[in-house]
Amino acid sequence: MRTILAVMMLASGFQGQTTPARPDFNGHWVVFATTDTSPSVVREFDIAFNRDKGTLTVTRRMRGLPRTETYTMGTVNGPTVMGDRGPVTKTRRYLGWDGPGLVVGEYSSLHRDADSGHEEYWTIDAQGRLKVETTVWSPGNAATTNSVIYIKQKISHSAGR
Repeated sequence: MRTILAVMMLASGFQGQTTPARPDFNGHWVVFATTDTSPSVVREFDIAFNRDKGTLTVTRRMRGLPRTETYTMGTVNGPTVMGDRGPVTKTRRYLGWDGPGLVVGEYSSLHRDADSGHEEYWTIDAQGRLKVETTVWSPGNAATTNSVIYIKQKISHSAGR
């Protein structure tokens, strides 16, 4: 079907962009609405996404404590250790596009599979709000998913941030 569509577009002289534009996540975001009632919900995001370098720097604020992390497009593996069934990668980070959204993931393993993890799926809705769906799983616990919607906020340089 895709081949037929591509041939039809070429035959009609279409020369536009065939992939949807990627959303712009850059900026300062604050909580607007959430399904997560835990105190560990991220209240603010400062996001710097450099498309040319393929890096994402995120500062998350929970309970007033900032935590800054930098991700690189693709998969970055942590140390390999000897597990009970042979060598395993202890930690793994992932950053990549999944349709219109960006996936930011951190996984850890005691065996060969991702025993526990934290994965965020970021999208921008029609109102320009950042929606983050976070799924967390660990051994013996069912996976839980929560959604938080953030609105972009301009930072006043006189506010002393």
